[in-house]
Amino acid sequence: MYLYKTGIVGASQIIFIGDGAPWIWNIVDEIINEMNINPEIIDKVLHLYHAAEQLWQVIDALPNLSQKQKRRLFKKSKTQLKNGEIDSDNEINAALSISHQGEISAITPVNLKKGLNKYQVNFEIKNPKLWWTNGLGDAFLYDLTSQLKAGTKLLDEDTQKVGIRTIRVVQSKDEKGNSFYFELNAVPVFAKGANYIPNDNFVPRVSPEKYEHIIKSAADANMNMLRGWGGGIYENDIFYYLCDQYGIMIWQDFMFACAMYPGNEAFLENVKDEAIQNVKRLRNHPCIALWCGNNEVDGAWSHNTPGAWGWKQRFGEETRAKIWNDYEKIFHQMLPSIVQEYDSRKFYWASSPLPIGGNGLLTAVPKVMYIIGVSGTEKRSLKILNKSFLVL
Repeated sequence: MYLYKTGIVGASQIIFIGDGAPWIWNIVDEIINEMNINPEIIDKVLHLYHAAEQLWQVIDALPNLSQKQKRRLFKKSKTQLKNGEIDSDNEINAALSISHQGEISAITPVNLKKGLNKYQVNFEIKNPKLWWTNGLGDAFLYDLTSQLKAGTKLLDEDTQKVGIRTIRVVQSKDEKGNSFYFELNAVPVFAKGANYIPNDNFVPRVSPEKYEHIIKSAADANMNMLRGWGGGIYENDIFYYLCDQYGIMIWQDFMFACAMYPGNEAFLENVKDEAIQNVKRLRNHPCIALWCGNNEVDGAWSHNTPGAWGWKQRFGEETRAKIWNDYEKIFHQMLPSIVQEYDSRKFYWASSPLPIGGNGLLTAVPKVMYIIGVSGTEKRSLKILNKSFLVL
């Protein structure tokens, strides 16, 4: 039983009481606050809701609603499509279609069960235009639209701009030890960029114009990569859209920096939820080149080397072991497994900076030096890459 109080509509205060899922009140909100529908029709919504098997039947039965209004109401239901996942409050037979640039590329029937449904639809784009970083070519983006229909009823749709590219972190032995550089569409890339921190302590004050000024300025300065600093925030969607548009790759830190973290169950569950939400939110952006566990935590602790920032010298051996074990739970176990499950084509790196082959990594190769700076010519950059420097 749910109680919902809308406030004042006209001269009357309306209170609805009824059985059902709380999301039905999202529909009521939409009708009352945005569509100026007569309260008598609200009663009809609730009456039909109890009788109808599918929400679209309820909405379709409402009088005096345009098709545009009905579609907006459909999108308020929990039969929603996002990133290949369909969340449904009902069992329903539907069709899932994928189109790009207005042409349908694939369509498949889906039998939705109540709850979360996952589907994979394979499709082909012939002779694709590739996404390139700033300076190497056009950052071409396709309009990719997914539609979910029950018969002729549009239940939900989602349109994203996507880029087609391959990004690979190349680690191969050379005369100096082991390389570490990015390869975009089989072309070696010299990373030219900066460490990006939030624009303002009060994040809502950052306007779309400010975001575009920052990203465009990076592109105008011939940068092709920014690092999303782990001491900041997972940025707003517009930041990543602009990086897609301007051809700026992102080294994306998870939001951990300059501290050792607990490993208790409650904290780990919190970390897991936050990481999954953001990996799923950002994984379709062509700008995302790499996921990195944290900022400077490994270097500060320096598990295999003496000194560092002096953190571990404060503790006895037993406490050190406990702290490092908790670190490994997050950065050597949980986060790489989340990337593997939800964004398996991306490379995961445990911490930055981190010597290649350091303790607990997924790969064992010789150490290299790290420098931070801005590039010279492409010829010089390739020479630096062959000497196994990483430049960000």
